[in-house]
Amino acid sequence: MSRWNWKAALWSGLYRIPPFLGAAANEGIGAALAAGGIEFVYRAGVSGFAAAITQALRHAEPRALAVTIVLLVVPGILHFLEWLIHHFAGTPNLKTSVIISVAMTVLATLFNLYAMRQGVLLTGREGRPLLSDIVSLPRVVAGFLAWPIVSLVRALRTQQKRQ
Repeated sequence: MSRWNWKAALWSGLYRIPPFLGAAANEGIGAALAAGGIEFVYRAGVSGFAAAITQALRHAEPRALAVTIVLLVVPGILHFLEWLIHHFAGTPNLKTSVIISVAMTVLATLFNLYAMRQGVLLTGREGRPLLSDIVSLPRVVAGFLAWPIVSLVRALRTQQKRQ
């Protein structure tokens, strides 16, 4: 098992900056940069570990338990720590920032789980070069966006076959 997924750490650190910058912007550029910087460092660190857990559990059974751990347990702990760090740092508009961050986590975790099941964004022995993953991303994003519809169609077909 990869102990730290640097690919997820990099992406998560980068795309988590804007909500904290935006929420703190009315307090001045210094407060916004501090909030964005704190979030980048925090997210780059912890998201690498969370993604390593996602990578390890991506094919685990029972699937519902694995998804619960990946989608609720790990992020719940990490968002509590995120709130604590920003609270003690005095980040302005913290509630707004964390709510946006939680929504981003749900989407990002589902995407990471989907992508990793497709063999993309993996690190360690199973990983491919970052450029190879980047080339695969359009296909993976399209598949991820179609995933709910494809799952619904499969479920309906299965139900029809049982009748």
